[in-house]
Amino acid sequence: MLAWLAAVECQEGRSDPACSCSACQHHWGTHQKVWTKRPLLRMPMFWIVITSSGFLGLAISFTSMWFLHQTGATTYSLVGSLNKIPLSIAGILLFNVPTSPENFASILFGLLAGVFFTKAKMWERSQS
Repeated sequence: MLAWLAAVECQEGRSDPACSCSACQHHWGTHQKVWTKRPLLRMPMFWIVITSSGFLGLAISFTSMWFLHQTGATTYSLVGSLNKIPLSIAGILLFNVPTSPENFASILFGLLAGVFFTKAKMWERSQS
């Protein structure tokens, strides 16, 4: 891509680093700075991890849309809210955060809201 861009802007029609025109020197210089200042970009494991991360994000998006299609917007929103409760408990335990009665009350309130919502959904299905 950079070689093509340099060739398009080159007054001499060349696209290699040996070209002396200012357009080619600018583009090739920028390209070299990126690779020399960021050695992480040269590591194959970096590219494997970054590509895997992209595919995992795509898979999470597809499963979220499937879940939304199978249930509904309210259930999807509640599940999105309720997943914060185990994360907050794990954060308290892992990071040894000083807790207060308000912290525990908010976690308990979230858990009870999930239980009541589930019971209401089950009761609604049994009625129909």
